[in-house]
Amino acid sequence: MASVSSAHLIFFIASLVVATAVAGTMVVEVGQVGSAIETRSSGVTDDIETEIAIISDANEGDAIVNESGSNSYDTELTLFVKNIGDRSLEAEPSEIDVFVDGSYISHDRFFVERADNSDGSWDPSTVVEVTIPVNDIGDGDISVTIMTRGDEDTIRFYYEESD
Repeated sequence: MASVSSAHLIFFIASLVVATAVAGTMVVEVGQVGSAIETRSSGVTDDIETEIAIISDANEGDAIVNESGSNSYDTELTLFVKNIGDRSLEAEPSEIDVFVDGSYISHDRFFVERADNSDGSWDPSTVVEVTIPVNDIGDGDISVTIMTRGDEDTIRFYYEESD
């Protein structure tokens, strides 16, 4: 009889060791999943708090397009973009992506500056002026999309070159 009890005791101790190992692994894995969810949620919160709106008047294409561009470009597009989110952004080209008629405009080609002062922050309810040099814009419908930190806004306007 003693041999049966010793066998049961050995099986009981082995099952406790296995259960402890499994529980330890589960605690570590659950902690890692919790950390990953927390990290992802803070990134999503930043994206949710970011919202912009192009406030230039789409009915006034002539106010957006300047045919006497600077440098080696024929034309400049000037758009006013308002931060309508809850988070401050940087008024820097590296923080913004621009597409004109579906074509990506490189960060080193366009300019961003605060419309009301010259510091680099783009606080909620403030406006930046985005100046985009382009070549050969032509007549017709033009679409400009501005993106920052997961949010975007698009303006579509009609422009006819002056003679």
